Amino acid sequence: MDWAAIASELGGELGENRWYSWIGTGGATIHVRKGGVLDTGRVGVVSSRHGTQYGSTQSARYLLPLGPRFRLLHEGTLRMWLRQFGYQDIQIGHADFDLAFTVKGENGDAVRRTLIPVAHRVLSAPRFSRFDSNRQEVETRFTTYQLETEDLSQWTEICSEIAG
Repeated sequence: MDWAAIASELGGELGENRWYSWIGTGGATIHVRKGGVLDTGRVGVVSSRHGTQYGSTQSARYLLPLGPRFRLLHEGTLRMWLRQFGYQDIQIGHADFDLAFTVKGENGDAVRRTLIPVAHRVLSAPRFSRFDSNRQEVETRFTTYQLETEDLSQWTEICSEIAG
């Protein structure tokens, strides 16, 4: 994998060290600056009996002292059923987004202000396995069998826009 070429294509630069984490062994850290926000992408490679799989963690630190705390979950049959019995979540006011995701968070107004501008892009981005904000940074993780620079670029821009 030519990590330097991927970093260049994203408009960023390759970090100094390779990393090893939940995603497996081997990979790279790529730093991309978008509108004052430093987005850090960590991309790893996992080989399994199903083939080579790539995983990415995109994260961006908030420019403001603290952002909202939230977790975005894919809507499923169980969550839809639980909602009927009082399982609450934050509705952001975007019909397709509210049907596709359950949003858990502390401050509904702050979460809405954060997610409404990126709702359409999150819906069309590659499926994530984790998407949350811990008030200091926003982070998303996804895995795929075909690593596309466009996928990394989409999540880099979404994280950067939320953090900025």
